Amino acid sequence: SLQAGVKGSIDQSNTNHTHAPCMSAGRMAQSAGTAIRVFNYGSNSTAQLAGRVGNAGLRTQKAILPDFTRVFCLQSKGWEGGGVASIAPLKGADIYGSVVELTPKEKAALDQHEGAYREETVEVVLSTADGPEHVEVTAYVAGDGAGEAFTEPIGVMPSESYLTAIHVMLREHWPDDCNTITIRACRPDGTLDTVDKWTHPGCDALGIGGVCVEMNAARDAKERMPSLIHSFRRALEQERVVTTGDLALLLATNDESRIAQLEQSFVDHGLMPGTLATLQTLRLHRLFVYGTLRVGECNHHVMEGATLIDGTTRTAAKDFVMLHNKTLVYPYALPHTALDGRRGVPPSHLVGETYAVSDNHLQRNGACGHSIDTLEGYPDHYTRIVVGIDGGSSALLYVLADEDMIREGAVNTDGMYLEVSRGDWRAHRQLLEAAP
Repeated sequence: SLQAGVKGSIDQSNTNHTHAPCMSAGRMAQSAGTAIRVFNYGSNSTAQLAGRVGNAGLRTQKAILPDFTRVFCLQSKGWEGGGVASIAPLKGADIYGSVVELTPKEKAALDQHEGAYREETVEVVLSTADGPEHVEVTAYVAGDGAGEAFTEPIGVMPSESYLTAIHVMLREHWPDDCNTITIRACRPDGTLDTVDKWTHPGCDALGIGGVCVEMNAARDAKERMPSLIHSFRRALEQERVVTTGDLALLLATNDESRIAQLEQSFVDHGLMPGTLATLQTLRLHRLFVYGTLRVGECNHHVMEGATLIDGTTRTAAKDFVMLHNKTLVYPYALPHTALDGRRGVPPSHLVGETYAVSDNHLQRNGACGHSIDTLEGYPDHYTRIVVGIDGGSSALLYVLADEDMIREGAVNTDGMYLEVSRGDWRAHRQLLEAAP
C-alpha cells in the first residue's frame, strides 16, 4: 500500500554509498554545443517537460544511468503531498529514463521546478541510431549533498499521481520495463531500503490525480504539471464528480446538458480546450461482457483496443437470467425481476470477462472502427446498467431493453426462447453444439 510507512522495509542494502561513480559535482551542465543535456528519471516525461519549458515540439531519447537507483524523498504539495524522486548510487543497479536537450532558456525554465535539487554531472548510456553512446549529462539530485548520504531521506510516500507520472515517462521509451516501480529510500547514513512496489492499475482504477496525469500525457497541447491537478480536481468537483467512477459514469451517459456543463467547468477553471475530448479517449470504463463480445466469439473483434482485465469472472449478485433464441445467434441478459415471475426460470450469476474501455469506444469508434453501443443497439435494444463484479469492483453491463423481446421471452409461448444454463453463454453454446 502507498499509505504504508517507511518502517518495516521489505529489503535493505547494507552498503553505504556516499560517492557516485562516473559523477562530478557542480552547477555547470554538460552540453552538446548550445544544447544542455538533462537526464530524466522522475515525473519529467516528454509531455511534462514540454509544458514546463514551453516547447510543444520537445523530444527525448531513451537512456540508462548505470550504478544508480531511483529513491524517493522530500514532500511536494503539488504532487498531492507525496514524496518525489531522487537518485542514489547503487553498484550494479540501473535507472531507466530519458535524456532531453534544452536551450539555456528552457533549462532555466525547468530549474524553476527543481528548487529543492542540486545538479550533478553523471554519465549515462544513451540509445542512438548508431548504437549505445556514453555521454555526460546533468541530473537533478535532491538535497545539497553536504551530509553523509548522497541524497535526502524519505519523509512521506509518493502519491499515486506522481507514480503515474513516472510511469508515463518510462513507458515512452521502456514499455517492457515500466510496469512496476520500486519505491526505495536513502537512510541518513547512506544505506538504501526497498519500502514498497507500485504497479499501474489501469486508468479506470486510478484516482482523479492519476487520471489528470494520463489526460495531459494523451493530448497534443501540454499544460504544466503538477499544478494542473488542482484545477482539474476543482473543475470536476464543481460538477459533483469526486471519483474516477463518477467521471466514467458521467461520460457514459447521454445527458448532453451535464456533459456541456462539465466542459464549461474545465474552461472556467483555466484548462485548455480539448480536455473533455481527451478524457473520452482514456480507458476509464470497466465493462463486463457475457456473450458474443467474449474472446473467441463472433463479435470479439469489436473489443479491439480495449484492455482485458479479467478473462474469467462473474457478476457478484445471483439475480440475472440469460436467454437465447433457438438460432443461437446471440444471448441476452436481463435482471430476473424483469420476467415478473412468469417463466419460472431461477436467477443466476452471469459469467464473462471484464475490460477497460474508453468513452469513444463505447459511444463512437474503437480501434476496429465500430462502437460497442452501435453493436448493442443502445439505448433502445440494450441499455447499460452498473453491476457488482466478483472481487468487489463494479462494471457497466448491457442488458436487454426491448420491451417486446422481454415480454416474448417471459411468456415463451412458441418455445423460441431458451434459458442459458448457469449464465455462461460459451459453455452453454459448446454443449449444444456438441449434442448429437
